[in-house]
Order: sequence, then structure tokens, then C-alpha cells
Amino acid sequence: MFREILALLWVAAFGFALLVTYFLVADRSPREALRRIPFFDALVGALALAMEAGWGVHQGLGTGRLWGDEGAAGFAGLTALEGMGRMALRGDHPPQSSAGGGLLTLLAFNRWRMLYRSAARVPDVFPFQIPGMLPWGYTAGVLAFAEGNTEQAGFIGHYGAEAGLLTESAPRVLAASEDPSTQALLYAVADHTLVGEEVFASGAYLENGPSHVASLIVQDVFRILVLLALLAAPLVALLGGGG
Repeated sequence: MFREILALLWVAAFGFALLVTYFLVADRSPREALRRIPFFDALVGALALAMEAGWGVHQGLGTGRLWGDEGAAGFAGLTALEGMGRMALRGDHPPQSSAGGGLLTLLAFNRWRMLYRSAARVPDVFPFQIPGMLPWGYTAGVLAFAEGNTEQAGFIGHYGAEAGLLTESAPRVLAASEDPSTQALLYAVADHTLVGEEVFASGAYLENGPSHVASLIVQDVFRILVLLALLAAPLVALLGGGG
């Protein structure tokens, strides 16, 4: 019972800190509070260049399920899709996007509908594809429709070993996954990748709103608190035992 109460207090404290931080950063440019990550700089720069030069750009969301670590990475990809889509709809050529999971596909499709509605536009061709429903089938489909049509590709979501082949889908590829082994692979073969929990920061870096920035700041604060508690626990035990 004590553990449940402690967990509840921890969640309440996190929520309160998030609310306070949100109001502190809401009146500022969200990017002011963030350190520079080359992956997101390259992603935004490539999208701007694509809008100017007419490049083909593709964003993939992977084939993960919507629960657990895979789901967290999938939602990070959806958040990135929203940020990229909002910027791209200011121009004439929105990026193509794809997903390989059923629920993820529905959410991505709905996200595009909301983006077009907010921009008061009607798409001539909806910028979304379903290359395949399993990891390797998805990879083969992406390689097939991207060949010769895509200059820049970004993949944010859950990926496994097939991510190594996805880096062949365009001359420049940015890719990120929550899986540590996939991160190691992408670090070696992709032009840019994200390490550790950076994959979950896409909303803040693509300027989806101050709530994303507030979430990152609060997470860092609570990590520091946990680290201090871990360092203090042996000292307290030692002093207590000595008494």
C-alpha cells in the first residue's frame, strides 16, 4: 500500500512540475530552452530545401505496435510527422510518409487529415503509403516506391535490423529508433541518428508546442532528483548504521 501511495505522489509531483514549467516556457520560443541536436537541424534543413528545390522527401513511421517501447517510438514518429507536415504545407510539395502497422497507419492518416484541415487545403494526392505490414515487407515496399523519387528520407519509429536496408532508400537518410541495437546499427550507416531517449524529443525540436519542451525539462529535473536520491541512500544507510 505504501508503494502505491508513493507512486501516486510521484505522478502528482511530476504533473505539477510539468504544469508550472509549461507556463514558464509558454511565452518564449520553445527552441531557446533546448540544446542543439544535429539530427533535427538536418531534418528541418532538408525539408526547407525540399520545399525550395522540389526534392522528394519521405518520412517513415516503422511497423511497431502502439504499446510498450514500440508504441512510444511510434508516437514519437507521429509527433515528428505533425511537425514536418505543418511546415511542409506552407509549400507546394508535402513529404510522402508511410507506416507498416494497422493502428499506426490509421493514426497517421488521421493526423494528415487534421493538418490539411487546419491549413484549409485539399490534397490532390494524399501523401501517405502502406508499403507493407511486416518489418521486412515494409522495408521492401519503401525501397520500391522510393527508388529514384526520394532525395531525403527520415525514419522515426520502431525499427529492427531492417533499418540497415532502409538507409539505401535515399541519398541522405536520417533514422532513429528506441531499440538500442538498432541505434548502434544506425549510428554506423545513417547520415544522422538519435541516441538514447533523444528519439522521444521530436515534438519539442519540431516546435509542436511548449508542452513538449516543458515535458523534457521536467524529465531532466526528475532524473537529477533520482540520481541525488541514489547517491544519498548509501550515505544515509552508512550514517544510520554507524549510530
